[in-house]
Amino acid sequence: MSRTVWGVRRRKGARSRVPRAPHARTRSRKRRRGALVLAAGLLAVLLLATVMLVVFRSPFGTDRGVTETGPVGLVASPLVVAVDRRGNVLPVDPANAVLDLPVLRVLTPRAQAMWGLRVLARDVGQMADVVPEVFAVVSEAGIDDDEVTLLLGDSEVRLRYQPPISETRLRDAIVALNDAVERMGNGSPREIDLRFADQVVVRTR
Repeated sequence: MSRTVWGVRRRKGARSRVPRAPHARTRSRKRRRGALVLAAGLLAVLLLATVMLVVFRSPFGTDRGVTETGPVGLVASPLVVAVDRRGNVLPVDPANAVLDLPVLRVLTPRAQAMWGLRVLARDVGQMADVVPEVFAVVSEAGIDDDEVTLLLGDSEVRLRYQPPISETRLRDAIVALNDAVERMGNGSPREIDLRFADQVVVRTR
């Protein structure tokens, strides 16, 4: 009858396997199972953190996962600084660089708390991409608790909307503005209002 000697080392080169005690095998299985559970838990936490980082949005709909680009606006804080489309300050000295960019203003504490600067920077950056003719004439953009006002050109025509703004609505504003200027002859409208769904309101006074 064969006997098992616990704790005997296998000789170098030996092919046989020294069996382990039943309680040792049980502890090994438990350790492996525990390690797998821990690894799965850590992976779940990392995945959740990644999803939250990518899809977290402010009440205005700001996407915090937007890719950073070059400067899209200037902010006084109190020194004038350039920001990208996420509202992050860029290492650009406005005093030493020629930056023909709109001034971005957050007008209320509530807008500041609700990522107002990010909303402005995102929308202005989108304008630069899809309707550069609008971006080229925006001199200032301001946001309050629920709407954005753009000042266009030297005449300071106001364009008002509730963020976020779409390319379609921006092009609607261009058509309405051009039509109003043509009809008025001398002068330009005072305000283009996009705050109402499927409507463009032109105010002349």
